[in-house]
Amino acid sequence: MDTTLANTSQSNGASSSLKKNKRGPTRGVIVNKVRKKMGGARLTVEFSEEFRQAVGPNSEKFNNECGIILREESPFEYMDWRKVPKSVKANLRERILINFDVDLSSKIVTDVINYQMGRSFKNHRSKLQEHFIKCHGDEDVERAKRLKPTNSNIKDDAWHKLCDYWSSEKFLAMSQKNSESRAKRKYVALNGTVSTPNHYLRNRELSDDPSIGEIETFRKLHYRETEGWVNDYSCDAYEHMVEIKEHTRSIEDPPDDLEIMQHVLGKRSSYIKGWSRVPSTKNDSTNRRPIVRDDPGSSSGQSSDTEMPARLALTESELALTKSELASTKSELDLTKSELSHMKDEMAELRQMVTSMASGRQPLPTFSTSVSAQDHGVECPPLQFTCTKKKRLQRNKGRRVYL
Repeated sequence: MDTTLANTSQSNGASSSLKKNKRGPTRGVIVNKVRKKMGGARLTVEFSEEFRQAVGPNSEKFNNECGIILREESPFEYMDWRKVPKSVKANLRERILINFDVDLSSKIVTDVINYQMGRSFKNHRSKLQEHFIKCHGDEDVERAKRLKPTNSNIKDDAWHKLCDYWSSEKFLAMSQKNSESRAKRKYVALNGTVSTPNHYLRNRELSDDPSIGEIETFRKLHYRETEGWVNDYSCDAYEHMVEIKEHTRSIEDPPDDLEIMQHVLGKRSSYIKGWSRVPSTKNDSTNRRPIVRDDPGSSSGQSSDTEMPARLALTESELALTKSELASTKSELDLTKSELSHMKDEMAELRQMVTSMASGRQPLPTFSTSVSAQDHGVECPPLQFTCTKKKRLQRNKGRRVYL
């Protein structure tokens, strides 16, 4: 019995030593250390009205703080962040003031906090669902309800409600549809924990090259130096954007990078596909010119004077690129036609030769083969294999033919 216990303990120790250490949830330790060095002062955060996100050196700490607050409070009795009452959201925002000096009366600040907490709500609930799947909740819901995750502050009632929801037919059908949609996703970015606007701002700060804009940042987030592009969609989109930028560089008022990206990648609400959140074109407080309208049937129904040069330049660039591609395709087609014509001539000659041999007007060709055995130190004379119509008739002369 002692031997059995010893073997069991050794096996458990070996399995625990081989078990991979995973990173635990963020606890805000870095924020506490920074505040301690600052004498207890709260951290300041910069907010970009253009990107509607936190930017600057403390932006990641701020985003992590939103996730920590959301995870600790765990308002998962509500099935969606949009259904969380305003009073609950206000209490969550108040907790931000413990470590960060922000103005909660500013609309841009509250919008950023709501957006970031909404993302954290979705991400943490996704981790809860992973725990539900590991517990085989799809096979035994009651068992999953008893195995509530220990690293979450979620209440029992909320956990049971989520388990029932994840095992419902409505959710399973929606999950299947979402999986199919994710499989069709074109653009996969390599952001890591840093947001796209922060990548863009850092690239501008680290380089004196004025050409490093949103398009170049798009390349950095979709291209690995060792493995290349993440997929063909990103490569084609980047090359298309660079070509448009080169063709429109000489005009008086060329479109900027975001306008070109919006034209190539497309825009959905306030989000450019493959990029990030940008100001809405309906209530745009900046001077950016929308290339693709969210509301084509607007009151005027016409493009403004500030939009026309950019739209015209993009159209001319698209036309030039199309002409270039058409010329390249035409040259390839001409080459293919020439090769086909040459093949037809060869086929005609071969057909004529076969017809002549079949009618006896032309003798069959003679084939010769030489065999050498130099590897064995023996030289064999070349063997001649001759096949003519005359010899074939002589060889078959004495044979009897049965019909």
